[in-house]
Amino acid sequence: WKEMFAERFRVRRNWLLGRYTVRTFEGHSQGISCVQFDEQRIVSGSSDKTIKVWDIRTNKPWSALTLAGHSATVRCLHLSGDRLVSGSADRTIKVWDLKNTGKDWSSAACRVTMIGHMHTVRCLQVDDNKVVSGSYDKTLKVWDLSSGQCCLTLR
Repeated sequence: WKEMFAERFRVRRNWLLGRYTVRTFEGHSQGISCVQFDEQRIVSGSSDKTIKVWDIRTNKPWSALTLAGHSATVRCLHLSGDRLVSGSADRTIKVWDLKNTGKDWSSAACRVTMIGHMHTVRCLQVDDNKVVSGSYDKTLKVWDLSSGQCCLTLR
């Protein structure tokens, strides 16, 4: 708790003293509906049906990776390490591998697509083995992360 308090104190002090930098990340053609981040990246999902992965350190136009694969608004994201899971109004969940090789994003790809909801996937949570998703179809589904198979539906 001491480290967390010290970090919050530094952030507040720097904010009050005007020691900060505002950076704008631009690239989506429509509104942003969800966001996740870690120490290196900001990931955003949009009504333009894409996901953008931004390199926080550079903020250059070519430092953003565009993930296309959903056919409707990306409504929810979960970022953990090099794994990104997205849910969409197209009723699918996609598991993306964001392993990046050097300065390019050549190995980023969709590894699994989960199909089974009857309406928009609105929220999800992920652990090492499973994805739990919630939908406007009034169900929760538990999915096997590696195979993409639905293990359980809760109504």
